[in-house]
Amino acid sequence: EIASSATNPQKSALKEGEMKTYAYGFPRLGKNREFKKAIEGFWAGKLSEKELREEIKKIENTRIATYQKYVGAFPQGEITLYDPMLDSALLFGVYQANSLEEYFALCRGKNALELTKWFNTNYHYLVPDFEGKKPEFQISSLVWDKYEGVKECLYLIGPFTFLKLSKNLKKENFAPALKELTCLTVKYINEKGFNSVHLDDPALVMELSEEEWKAITEAYSLLSEVKGEVNLFTYYDSVDRLELLFELPVNGIGVDLVHDRGENLEQLKALDPRGKKLFAGVVDGRNVWRNDLFKTAEVLRELSEKFEIVITN
Repeated sequence: EIASSATNPQKSALKEGEMKTYAYGFPRLGKNREFKKAIEGFWAGKLSEKELREEIKKIENTRIATYQKYVGAFPQGEITLYDPMLDSALLFGVYQANSLEEYFALCRGKNALELTKWFNTNYHYLVPDFEGKKPEFQISSLVWDKYEGVKECLYLIGPFTFLKLSKNLKKENFAPALKELTCLTVKYINEKGFNSVHLDDPALVMELSEEEWKAITEAYSLLSEVKGEVNLFTYYDSVDRLELLFELPVNGIGVDLVHDRGENLEQLKALDPRGKKLFAGVVDGRNVWRNDLFKTAEVLRELSEKFEIVITN
């Protein structure tokens, strides 16, 4: 509600003119569980591959229409046939899948990857496993091109989150792997000609060591080579070293101002914006209740004195 009201300049006194709005993570399940029905229908042989692709496209079109109705911008390519972490593992060559059967074999059955909870949510993800593997990466073609036609706001899981949530990656290999994967991510973005990118990096809110922060700083310095705009998103908690993110060569930083216990807000008041946009996560995307609009407006009013604000969840 704060997002929709803030897009109307007559309702917002935060700044002269409109406040920009952005949303991400809209559920793909569908109002009547269409996503689940389509996938299970394919598994049961009731839907052909063509019919499955058509159903997923319908679901994605509905999601996009919902975004367009309520916010100014949103990431594209969030949709998946099963799990975005698996898509990233396939895109960067950790696994291979040349057909939908091979794709789903990584999701179910005797050769399926481990499934575990996505942070503190009820969602789950497939865990990339580097057991017995040297962490080498290469750009591969997805069996289903989720980024077909996308040029703006490309959704990608951040290299750090991808590796941090993987398993059996040796400690001494983490920093080199992060640098290599970031380099390949930059190459992919530039070769495909994406104009802007949404890097989803919630693992940055975890308790990280100084060694990990050093690896992040060094690897993500390569983002300066991206030809388009890069916005880095964190959520679920506060970032311990938020000032380090604002020193990275990106255009915007997304922070959680709902579940941060006030810690992100205090850091934001003290740090130098360095010309970066602030994607202010003031709308609780996991709660059915409306925002306290007056309280949220006060937070945004204070932050808008030093940041270019984009309202988000």
